[in-house]
Amino acid sequence: MRRAGLVILVCLLCAQAGAATSAVADTEPAPLVILWAVDGLEPSAVSPATMPGVSSLVAGTDPDAPTHTWRNTRGVMVAETYPNHAAMLTGADGLGSGILGNTIWDGSRFRDVSAADLEAETLFDTLAAERPEVDTAIAVGDPKIDDLFRDEPYDMRWDPRHAKFTLPIAGYPLDSEVTSAVLGQIEDGADFVFVNTQMVDTFGHLSGPRASTTRQAMREVDRQIGRLIGALRTMGEWDRTLLFVTSDHGMEATPRRFLLPLALLAQGDTGWKADTHGGTALLAKPGATPAEAAAVAERLHRWSAVSEAHATGGPLDAAHPDWRLDGPRAGNVVLTARPGHQLVGFDFMGWLATGTHGGPGALDHWLMLTGGSPMIVPGDDSVHTAGNRDLAPTIASIFGVPAPAQGSGRILSEAVAPEV
Repeated sequence: MRRAGLVILVCLLCAQAGAATSAVADTEPAPLVILWAVDGLEPSAVSPATMPGVSSLVAGTDPDAPTHTWRNTRGVMVAETYPNHAAMLTGADGLGSGILGNTIWDGSRFRDVSAADLEAETLFDTLAAERPEVDTAIAVGDPKIDDLFRDEPYDMRWDPRHAKFTLPIAGYPLDSEVTSAVLGQIEDGADFVFVNTQMVDTFGHLSGPRASTTRQAMREVDRQIGRLIGALRTMGEWDRTLLFVTSDHGMEATPRRFLLPLALLAQGDTGWKADTHGGTALLAKPGATPAEAAAVAERLHRWSAVSEAHATGGPLDAAHPDWRLDGPRAGNVVLTARPGHQLVGFDFMGWLATGTHGGPGALDHWLMLTGGSPMIVPGDDSVHTAGNRDLAPTIASIFGVPAPAQGSGRILSEAVAPEV
């Protein structure tokens, strides 16, 4: 009887110890993950002169901020804002997410994408379903990105339309206001924040990726990233932080313009609608046959400003299966511009721009991970290729939830190790 009583007592003590351990584990703070997309940041333009704070992190000068930087990166086509922001949160390319470009063909016209076009599960969906205790937030400087994700189940949202100051026409707030919003969300308990800032892209378009105004915008966003890091340290949040700094696409200098509607007119191709994206253009015509689309593509390819022209419905996918653009939302023909050229229509902003993206030359983008979390594996990585599609599955793994269902990216295991 004494032996039996002793066994029962030991079992009770073990159960209590296990319960205490479980309680401690349950109260451990969740990681703080911040995904900051610097719109239009050309990776080759990042240097100690343009982004001294970021460059210092990359150089490994701060022992309390282990940093992993990827030198080989790849965004999704079309290489522009909305497909790549969708890729960051879904892990999917354009065909997977439904967001093939900033605009898509709906059978009768090209129109801006909207929340209704997003066909893939996002990180907000998986976190809400699997870990509802994780507080999520969004603070983006582009009102159209805000609209694209307006139906997602996040816990906090900052409306860029309510900023104290926004740029005329574009409606973008200053990067400093976005940073203030992010800090407010973290103070309110956010564990995952999706961030977008717009000034680098804006001045990159207007002046080119290496103009003095663009360099000033890069230095400013660098200051804001440093401001965020400093505040996280002061708040005592740094030790649980994983900060991804990425860009949706690069930016090319394109001093020469090719007026695509005029080329179609000169060829005698009437009834075609052209949707220009700088380095890429989509063409469509209601009722166009595959043979008609192939003939238009062949004629357009003869122009010196056009690098490639492919009909959809098979030929495009055969030429570039990695682009994952060959779907009805791309229209009937996809063409790309030669380096130094941009494909334009009659829109005012296209003619003003001296820097652009959209084509395969802008697929390379900036990507780094820094923070105080012990999960970060530092490195200056020229071995692995990483991209915006890889962010969603990686962040999902950090929180211990499944990756969004339609995603095709990988977990960046070379940079993020599970906690022990």
